[in-house]
Amino acid sequence: DRIYLDYAASAPLAPEAKKIIENYLRSQPIGNPSSLHAEGREARALLDRAHTTIAAVFGVHPTEVILTSGATESNMLAIEGTLRAWRRDHDEPPHIVLSAIEHPSWRNTALAQNVEVTLVPVSKDGIVSAGEMLKAIRPNTALVGCLYANNEIGSVQSVAEIGKGIEAKRKNGFPVFHVDAVQAFPYLNTHFGHLRADTATFSGHKYGGLAGTGILVVKARTPLEGIIKGGSQEWGFRAGTENILGAMTTAEMIDWNDGHREELIKQVERLQTTLESRLAKDLPQVSVLCQNVARVPHIAYIWLPAQFDETVVHKLDLAGVAVSSGSACSSGALLPSSTLLALGYSDQEAFGGIRVSYGRFTTELEIEEFVARLAKIIG
Repeated sequence: DRIYLDYAASAPLAPEAKKIIENYLRSQPIGNPSSLHAEGREARALLDRAHTTIAAVFGVHPTEVILTSGATESNMLAIEGTLRAWRRDHDEPPHIVLSAIEHPSWRNTALAQNVEVTLVPVSKDGIVSAGEMLKAIRPNTALVGCLYANNEIGSVQSVAEIGKGIEAKRKNGFPVFHVDAVQAFPYLNTHFGHLRADTATFSGHKYGGLAGTGILVVKARTPLEGIIKGGSQEWGFRAGTENILGAMTTAEMIDWNDGHREELIKQVERLQTTLESRLAKDLPQVSVLCQNVARVPHIAYIWLPAQFDETVVHKLDLAGVAVSSGSACSSGALLPSSTLLALGYSDQEAFGGIRVSYGRFTTELEIEEFVARLAKIIG
């Protein structure tokens, strides 16, 4: 009877990934990919295959794919690695430009760097102006970051337009343009020919792979230094013995989702339509944010006037439904949503909503049952 509607936090482990894990355990590979013996070469071949598979999906070279422990580390590497490269080549302190609704792993890391950060405001529907992002760039701007699809409200930004504008302003490799594309894949175009980004973040467990594996794509000649020093793993950007199983499952699910992209989009769009039509019929007092702007189809933020989200989330959990009150990285913080605050909501209003996210294994019946259970709680 449990209904899982928190795909934006973590998707269920997919059968394709489970098969990879089962085969891996049966074969019991024991080598270190950095070792020169046969066992090491076998492990290296598995790792190389993962790099190649991921690179083909995003239209980059395998050496431009860095495997990490997750999207948070990937974002941290993009920020701290870029700032290290800037400080190596410049005496002037660096400056960062971000939209006001970045993911906590990006926003909080940037704000902790002891550098000046410009947060570009967004509209009431969660859209940042590409022109305003570009206007915020200064001669000492080292990094510009933009979340492609917001993880709470689903709004989609014009990252290609921003990237094109940055290219015209770039001098000696700066500013670097980073795109957090975790929630964009596979529902939006994340091919690097479209993104116009220098670096981009993806996350294995959001697509049905194992948790603990992330991706940072770094285009060649992008000024970036590694932050985990030691060996030469991951092309010198991330030292340490690689997570072979995590790499294999992530590559498999990146490839599978890309190959089934059109049918996945149609499926989640049907779920989105079902959700919003049932809400309008059974709970007209609630609203779904960002319905009038470009958004990803697998995330819906339901705003509940005069309701505190954590209370509703807990009541839904007891009723057998898993949803969230926003970003999983902020869960338990008991703070209003920084995203809703940026949209102009008050502190109390920014507590008043739940995020529903769904995907490959969600059915329309589950969506209808969720609305029915929600109605019993707040109706």
